[in-house]
Amino acid sequence: MMTLIDLTLRGTLAVVLVFVLSLMLRRSSRSGALRMWWLVAALVFLCPVRTPHLGLWGWDTPAAMTTSPALHYAPVESVASRASRTVHEAVPVLQIGWLVGFLVSVGLVVGRSAVFLSAWQRHRLCTDSRLLDAMEECKASLGVTIPIGLIVDEKIPAPAVLGWLRPRLLLPASFAREASEDSLRHVLRHELAHVRAADIAAGWVFALVRCVHWFNPAAYFLHREWIRCREEAADEAAVQADDRTRASRAYVETLLGMAAESSLAPNLAGIGESFRHLRRRIDRIMKTQHRKPRMLLTALVAVILGGIATLQPGHAESPKDQAVAAMETWLGGIDAGKYAESWKDASTDFQKAVTEAQLVASLKAVRAPLGAMKERKLASALQQTEVPGPKGAIKGNFVIAQFETSFENLKFALETVTFVEEGGTWKASGYYIKPR
Repeated sequence: MMTLIDLTLRGTLAVVLVFVLSLMLRRSSRSGALRMWWLVAALVFLCPVRTPHLGLWGWDTPAAMTTSPALHYAPVESVASRASRTVHEAVPVLQIGWLVGFLVSVGLVVGRSAVFLSAWQRHRLCTDSRLLDAMEECKASLGVTIPIGLIVDEKIPAPAVLGWLRPRLLLPASFAREASEDSLRHVLRHELAHVRAADIAAGWVFALVRCVHWFNPAAYFLHREWIRCREEAADEAAVQADDRTRASRAYVETLLGMAAESSLAPNLAGIGESFRHLRRRIDRIMKTQHRKPRMLLTALVAVILGGIATLQPGHAESPKDQAVAAMETWLGGIDAGKYAESWKDASTDFQKAVTEAQLVASLKAVRAPLGAMKERKLASALQQTEVPGPKGAIKGNFVIAQFETSFENLKFALETVTFVEEGGTWKASGYYIKPR
């Protein structure tokens, strides 16, 4: 769960960065570069890189779970350990909520795509020599070499490309009959530009982002902006492939006649999908020839976004870091069997709640059977100024941390440790251990 939070925070940061850059460089950068930036931002949402512990950031629990009874020891149950367990017990609820949203989102995306595929993927291909010759000519002008089927039908509302591995170019029958040769080639070049840029495959990446991060508005904003840039990039490619004079103006006239509302299916891309942003598209089309490729800037932005996705930021030692270090030392004493010493190093409240003999007996009964500690990783650490108690909130400087630990006789365990600052020193205030 914490990995998902980490990814959504990184992805949101990437979206903000790309949006700011697109506002600053929109007039001078080509839409193809902007489209690539949005695609890299989408990949940031899906790059599962683990970061050091920063606030609540951490690592997910492994999928493998043990079903043995819960093991616990919480000498200050009513003070800090209860808060520790409350935080941990809320995680499964969030996981179930996310899973439900994920499955619903996947169902909608797959269902919508299946409707288009079932309707047109097996449709009879067009054999009109005029249309096929025009398509081959446009493929040559764009450098597209893969086989593409052409489907013409009255039920098709607007030109579009369907599918990725076996692409189909869809044309309304009325348009195929009535369109001029120039308009026909404009539309064909636009749709073939989507094929050349692998926009259908990229659409599935954005669909996956929306499914995984269905709770994050930035994922939907990302998809919307990418669709806009995708259509503008296809416009630019279509105009550049036409070497005639006044190609931009002629293309705009065709675009005005083909504008239509967008489709949300990830396996579909069409010329009229940005109707709401038609004015901006026309403006960019008319200025296409005045923009030069900025390969260095494009690469630099891609590197920055890649850094957001992969770098593990360092951080200065904070009071929370000091508390975590003290926890690791305290747990190390318990691992070594120094149960009495662990009681002596605990806080005053801890020692009031349980005697040394009671702690030693409890750890011998709970901790000793687990065997030697094999590995311990910090999963999360939270600093707070109060924790719930039997008579209300307890004030203080607390740090509640969770460790994913592997013991000789329990491979997946979760230790929840609470420390309190006492006289400038961090000391144990609660301890809770259970299988993951």
